[in-house]
Amino acid sequence: MRNVLIAMVLAASNRPGRFISRALLPGACALAISLPAQAQPTEQHWLPRADGSAIAYYLRQHDPDRAADSLLVVVQGSDCNSVAHNHAVCRYLRHVLPRADLLTVDKYGIDVSLPYRDDDGSDRADCPRAYLLHDNLDQRLRDYPAVVARLRQQGG
Repeated sequence: MRNVLIAMVLAASNRPGRFISRALLPGACALAISLPAQAQPTEQHWLPRADGSAIAYYLRQHDPDRAADSLLVVVQGSDCNSVAHNHAVCRYLRHVLPRADLLTVDKYGIDVSLPYRDDDGSDRADCPRAYLLHDNLDQRLRDYPAVVARLRQQGG
């Protein structure tokens, strides 16, 4: 069984000390605790939603040959940026559980193709319309457990 820590990264959190760690998304936590030992390699993955859109998620394995005993699930703030470009995740949060695999999930309508901007994104002309229309806490509370369930399913 995996140990799980869920961390929340504040918006525009690419600077040291700009993140907090707290229990979040109890449903995702409950699912992640029972993840099988096998995980996917690090790259962008896609999970279809019922509405025809897709969830972009990323799994960085501590050891590419086997899944870690722990999974660190990182929840990014609400800025209009991809979590894949958030340097705080790679530079700082991965040290919270250095031997853990790291799971991040992008917000609705966002993926790695969106260039990073070091502000809150509120005046961002290239912020995807899908993000502006559909990103909300309820959606994110559905996305994380869906991704974790997919990982469980793929692990056999």
